Amino acid sequence: AKELVDLVQVAQEKPNAQQLTSRGFLRLSLQDAQGIVDLEQALAISPDSLKAKLILGYGYLKTKEYDKVLNITKEVIAEHPDDPRGFSLAILANFEDGQFDQLTPYLQKLEQLSPDNILLFIVKADEYERAKDYPNAITTIEKIFTINPFYIPAMVKYFQLNLELGT
Repeated sequence: AKELVDLVQVAQEKPNAQQLTSRGFLRLSLQDAQGIVDLEQALAISPDSLKAKLILGYGYLKTKEYDKVLNITKEVIAEHPDDPRGFSLAILANFEDGQFDQLTPYLQKLEQLSPDNILLFIVKADEYERAKDYPNAITTIEKIFTINPFYIPAMVKYFQLNLELGT
């Protein structure tokens, strides 16, 4: 992957937003914070780039800069109200920040746009788990297996919930 980063050539005097976005994505996948700088530069060049906004949002999510993530999601949702990715990113930011009371409008919209979205089931299962309603949490996790039977985080959660029930 490091070799791929080196292959993405970005002209110093006139950088290309698409190349910066690609390099930023690669760097973030290697846990290199310089990827955020690349993505911020890409957006400075091409402020309407949905791809750069979404990747930068996930970069901010990794660095726990939740306010920045939510600012990006507001833009993405305003510009692309029928794209579930903006809502998913907003859910992740609020969820990871522990702002569970902020999830409802995003969850409702995501459910309209993408009713079989795995993130919906994960958040609902977590709500059940926090309420210690393990049978409903398990039932919700099982819905993930109909979409992706090999989704490892769901398998782990399924095992943990069944341990709580002693099954």
